[in-house]
Amino acid sequence: MGGTHGQEFTPVRSLVGDGGGRLSWSATANSFGTDPVVVVTGWLSHLVMDLESPQIASFYRALAARRRVIRFDLPGVGLSDRAEAQDFGVGRQIEWIRSVVDAAGEDRVSLVVCGLGLPSGLGFAARYPQRVSRIVLLASAAHFHVANSDATAQPSLVEVIGTLTELDWRLGARVMADVLLPDSAATTTAWFTDYQRAAAEEDIAAGFLRGQMHAPVPPLPAVHAPTMVLYNRGSGREVYDTATRFANLLPDARLVIRHGTANLLPFDDVDTTVAEINSFLDPLGSILTVRERQVLVKLTEGLSNRTIARTLGITESTAARHIANLFRKLHVNNRAAAVGRAHMLGLAV
Repeated sequence: MGGTHGQEFTPVRSLVGDGGGRLSWSATANSFGTDPVVVVTGWLSHLVMDLESPQIASFYRALAARRRVIRFDLPGVGLSDRAEAQDFGVGRQIEWIRSVVDAAGEDRVSLVVCGLGLPSGLGFAARYPQRVSRIVLLASAAHFHVANSDATAQPSLVEVIGTLTELDWRLGARVMADVLLPDSAATTTAWFTDYQRAAAEEDIAAGFLRGQMHAPVPPLPAVHAPTMVLYNRGSGREVYDTATRFANLLPDARLVIRHGTANLLPFDDVDTTVAEINSFLDPLGSILTVRERQVLVKLTEGLSNRTIARTLGITESTAARHIANLFRKLHVNNRAAAVGRAHMLGLAV
């Protein structure tokens, strides 16, 4: 996998939500000339603990080796205040994502939607289509949303877990660990049980669980961003059927089958999964170098060779050489064609 592992996240930052409380977020600094990624977990998180936990940190750091990665804790979860955790409706969740993107200073992002984040992630893409370049949908938990969308159904798994969480958060967290990380080693299940209990109190966990799993999925034809639907081969037929349905109904989507069973972040095969994500988010990632992508972005800004060189701290002749390499790799012969190609591939806005 190209790039260097270990890109560092900035110290945790805060923005003030509509309810007056702090919403915490963090990001890596380097964009590498590609659209940044916002990770929508849709479940409990903790900005500091995530980077202290090898199971989670390995995914984020591998993803950050090629692009800026933006993370956030939902209201009442991790380092974010409870003051914002009064409404877990999908509409509020969408606006939390928008607030984080704004605070990070980004106009356009790609989304990596994990676990239970499907309604808010796809909802953001439908509400703000001009701000979303591409979507990676780790759809292994999508069947929970579909199964719980029928109001006439018998009491669902989510209600059972929600009630159990309120009565005994340790037991509820253990059940959620089994649901989200099936077939994991006992040590992983125990770790994730403790992690959830440290990330949120029982009332927040129960309320958010009910809000997430009953949140409506937006009309899929309204989501126009190119989407890769990742399905875990070990997640069962019901999950496969749901992932296939999503891939068929989204206007521009493809289904990719991977090994694994995790219904949250891809703990079981990080390198392979991140390689799949990179190849989809950055089609030229295996062709252009980091410096060439940076030069391409400067070309889209209309800068001269001299200004590009000064901005990037290289000589003018080196800038010219990178531009010549870009023309050759993009199969174009002038700046305007290179800029057009960059826009077509989502490398510029």
